[in-house]
Amino acid sequence: MVKDEAKLRNKLRKISDALSKLFEIKRREKSDPLDILIATILSQNTNDLNSHKAFKNLKDKFPDFESLAKRI
Repeated sequence: MVKDEAKLRNKLRKISDALSKLFEIKRREKSDPLDILIATILSQNTNDLNSHKAFKNLKDKFPDFESLAKRI
């Protein structure tokens, strides 16, 4: 089973790399899952430019979500 999982992961990595190259998608640095969730929520009701700005402004003001939680 472990060998099959390794083969599957390798195949999925190759597919991901090919799609990223084809669609010119830059690979993200490892991100905090909460950062990804917040960025996704922000992106749902606005365009990419505005959602990226909003996320950057949020992270500039609150570098980590613990500091944001303290304000609530």
